[in-house]
Amino acid sequence: MLTLHDVKELFHQKNGIIGDHLVFHTVSIAPNEKMPKGLFIVTDDVRDTFTAIEHGAIAAIWPKGQEIPRWIPNYFPIFTMESSFTEAFFDLFQKTLKKMKQKEWEQMIKMIYFKDQLLNDCYFTYDIAEDKHVKALQACLEARLEGRG
Repeated sequence: MLTLHDVKELFHQKNGIIGDHLVFHTVSIAPNEKMPKGLFIVTDDVRDTFTAIEHGAIAAIWPKGQEIPRWIPNYFPIFTMESSFTEAFFDLFQKTLKKMKQKEWEQMIKMIYFKDQLLNDCYFTYDIAEDKHVKALQACLEARLEGRG
């Protein structure tokens, strides 16, 4: 499982509750998808945190330097990312894999990585390999794997 403490190790906490008792069951960039106990990653073109909260987000990762809406509750944890959301997603994925190798988990985490308005509003009908976000994630993965040499 991914905890608030794990996320704090990767990203700077801007506001929200202090404590490591929160556990995330979902990581998502799609605010319209159900994300029970979700960690919402804000993208360049999708900042609909209100919808993400309605669908179960309990924290968010926000681009550094971007203004955070005033309506977000004070207790809602907001973290800032230095790099792109693709790299943030990859860092969380790597952290999750590392924890999986260290011990057997009772609760697995669901990671949702697709664009909400992709290809005529239908995610599964078309090949999404050409989507810029998928390419960015693949490039990030390849660059990191090459560095292991």
